[in-house]
Amino acid sequence: MPHKELKDSNGLTIPSVTNILGILGKSELYRWYGKHGFEECERMKREAGEWGTELHEAIGLYLKGEEISISSRSAPMLHSFTEWKERSGFKPLMIEPEEPMISSLWGYQGTFDAVGELDDELVVADWKTSARIYPEYGLQLAAYANLWNEAHNHKKHIKTGLIVRIDKKTNLVQAKGFYNLPMYFEVFKSLLPVYDFVKRQKAWA
Repeated sequence: MPHKELKDSNGLTIPSVTNILGILGKSELYRWYGKHGFEECERMKREAGEWGTELHEAIGLYLKGEEISISSRSAPMLHSFTEWKERSGFKPLMIEPEEPMISSLWGYQGTFDAVGELDDELVVADWKTSARIYPEYGLQLAAYANLWNEAHNHKKHIKTGLIVRIDKKTNLVQAKGFYNLPMYFEVFKSLLPVYDFVKRQKAWA
């Protein structure tokens, strides 16, 4: 999903969760580029991004009970998601916020796909069309959970995340829970000064 650029009171860009996690090395991605070449990989990334955006928007409309217009390639994936949602009992409480949420404590921003209840527990959820579920998704969910927890300090906090992956070839749904998000958030926080160093900003400007 596209990320909106936000700036703080000093005019510095507030990095998104995706931007921050982007500093992590991706050996599989480098091998993929080596195998297929830069131009072809960029083309496939654009196509996958457009496909993923369409499905994300359709899922959001479905969860809000609004009218959906979707292409034939994404319709089976949406159908699989709706079946999963009914089967799992996931109850959405908040669908993708219109504006990114900002952490005043840690200086980053992000937009989760949904917060809801599953098995009587409050969870933050993200929908994926990636090739598989990566461990780094736990860091992403932890960062989103912290945004919610900061904004709802007087209410029940989120400690569990959920990734729901819809396979683009088989349309099958794979759901995975990430538990003890505060532990993942400790790792995410450690990336913040590294991000500033890599981008030569704040103390490193």
